Amino acid sequence: MIARLLAGLLFLCSCQLAVAQNDSIALANEAAEFEQIAIRGFAANKVAFLKPMLPTLADCRAVFKAGGADLVYLYCKNGIDPLEADLQGQFVDLKTAHYTTAQLKASKEFLASNKRELRDHLLPDIRFYQVTYFEPESQLSLRYFVKLDGRWVYFSNPWRAFVTQD
Repeated sequence: MIARLLAGLLFLCSCQLAVAQNDSIALANEAAEFEQIAIRGFAANKVAFLKPMLPTLADCRAVFKAGGADLVYLYCKNGIDPLEADLQGQFVDLKTAHYTTAQLKASKEFLASNKRELRDHLLPDIRFYQVTYFEPESQLSLRYFVKLDGRWVYFSNPWRAFVTQD
């Protein structure tokens, strides 16, 4: 009886380990795919690169809580943020990163900036990606890429949808 319980427990543990390994492989594959997309964007006109990735209302509702999703959609449907539209620089390198909703909410940069307005509107367990393009004298980070239903979606500075205009 004890041997059967131990065998069952061992089987259950090995299944959980296999699931964790599959999740790690899937995450690594997704990260590699995002890096390839970022490399294509590296050489492209950034507006032409980002515009097809702007979210639909359904995309916003998959990432943001009710009410917040609608505000983000209204903000993003106006197109690429003007600060991101002037991206014709001579980039020499790039770096990609990914983070979860929990990591984003806990980051010092997030907490110390006006981006904290976004905090209460994010759904849990979302994996965000970012690419940083480096120029000889500066750098530019594009954040808030999410893979939804097999395609990449770009939320152009979604925190701005919650910043009140004075």
